[in-house]
Amino acid sequence: MKQCFFLLFLLNSSASFAVPVIPNFGSGASQSRTETRNETREIIQSYSYNTGYTWNQSGTNIQVIGGGTVTPKTINGTTNTVNGITSKWKTIDLNNKPQFEQVIPGAGTQYSESLIGPGLAEYVHIDRTIDTHSITDTSSVFSQ
Repeated sequence: MKQCFFLLFLLNSSASFAVPVIPNFGSGASQSRTETRNETREIIQSYSYNTGYTWNQSGTNIQVIGGGTVTPKTINGTTNTVNGITSKWKTIDLNNKPQFEQVIPGAGTQYSESLIGPGLAEYVHIDRTIDTHSITDTSSVFSQ
């Protein structure tokens, strides 16, 4: 009877065993390479406007004929629409600006005038491409 019980015990019991895993190498190496390329295009546009006029007069030995004013009368200038924004500007009437004469005829005389009218004063356009290329090389060497 003892033999039968022992035999039954062997049939019903299952044993499990763990076996340790031991790396079986002496040395090794690993290499990797990563490449990244990026292209960015930038377009920058800048508009600068004079929204009025600048009138300069200067001189020596001059006077306004008839004692009038040195400031010219203004008139309606152009109307511009840029990017949906409409602007109406004034400027001076160049046909009716003050006239000057010498105070002392024959003496040294200077006269200058300048007008910077309303409108586009400056336009800057920058179109550039930035190309970025990155390479990463990795090497690993290992041994036991």
